[in-house]
Amino acid sequence: MKIYVTKHCLTKGIQEMDATIFDGYATVRPNGDWYPVDFGKGEWFTAKRDAVTNANERVSTKIKSVERQLAKLRAMKFDK
Repeated sequence: MKIYVTKHCLTKGIQEMDATIFDGYATVRPNGDWYPVDFGKGEWFTAKRDAVTNANERVSTKIKSVERQLAKLRAMKFDK
């Protein structure tokens, strides 16, 4: 079955893969590798529009996190 993986979407984008689905997990053998890779609920989708929605949510969450980090860094002041 074809799935869209969003687990690493912030670094690799949305990945389209062929997988075996069992009990809510998607098992993939990327590039025919010997060892399978499992993706859990919320990390993969069967519809591309759902994957895009999830990826956009992940981007928004990451932006908020980086903005909080930036605010903390800007607030840092060091004395001599």
